Amino acid sequence: MNGLREHLGQSLRLHFRNRMALLYGYLFPLIFLVAFWVLYRHEKIPLIRHMGELLTVSVLGGACFGLPTTLVSERERGVWRRYRLTPLPTWAFVVSTALARYVIILSAGALQLGLALSLGMPLPAHPLDLWVAFTVVSFAFIGLGLVLAMMADNVPAVQALGQCIFLPMLIIGGVAVQLASLPTWAQHVSAFFPGRYAVEALQACVSGGGLGSIGFCLLAAGSSALAAFPDKPIRVVIGFPAGGPLDQHARLLADRLQAVLGQPVLIDYKSGAGGTVGAQDVMKSAPDGYTLMLANTGVMVINPALYTLLP
Repeated sequence: MNGLREHLGQSLRLHFRNRMALLYGYLFPLIFLVAFWVLYRHEKIPLIRHMGELLTVSVLGGACFGLPTTLVSERERGVWRRYRLTPLPTWAFVVSTALARYVIILSAGALQLGLALSLGMPLPAHPLDLWVAFTVVSFAFIGLGLVLAMMADNVPAVQALGQCIFLPMLIIGGVAVQLASLPTWAQHVSAFFPGRYAVEALQACVSGGGLGSIGFCLLAAGSSALAAFPDKPIRVVIGFPAGGPLDQHARLLADRLQAVLGQPVLIDYKSGAGGTVGAQDVMKSAPDGYTLMLANTGVMVINPALYTLLP
């Protein structure tokens, strides 16, 4: 127990020495909050309708960027090799790392909530429920961050993998853009992103009915770290022909995923209509997480902006 406590303190000290981790963990969520405050400054009660989104951004920044960036940076400097020389068991390192990250994410969320209150937002309707929901969401994404750290060989690779999760979740996952404003196909796709359920769970505790009204959302967000996944091959759909830039990325990603997950990762080319054919195929697939799509900004952003009628 003493060793676990010492490693917990060491993890916190190393975190506050890492500028990149501080940027993702604290500054990035605060920039989002200020941006939301400016965009929705005409609302009668400032920020109250968007705290679920903002707190989810805090969790994503700390867990999916800050955590793997810190771990991989420490691994490159040989810190974890020195940890292995200690008599502390492996589980203690994992537990203390997760607890340290939770403390960091919780402090970032508290800072964001405090700034929102100073800008005129009232207190959350269910403070205790909010803490419980925030804790479940945090540990769910901490698990995802540990997976990213395991997959990445260096810090640039961490940032690339983090963006593959972070940006789609922001744009079509119901985090930075409200679901009601997304096209129908994007609302279907957002069901695959746990960020959507994290936003709904946290928002219900801030301005809704609390934990009693969001049982499924909380379970869906938390299950991203608990589910026994995968137990069969995974299909990655690309909306463009073989041989292009996305194909190269997909092959590199597929090889790495196969090594980590222990299941075949199959690349399926569904070219046509600027990637829309592939997006339609993914939209119609079973919502079980075994059909993924690797897309560019044309599919995710430009097509929805140009065309009012999409499949």
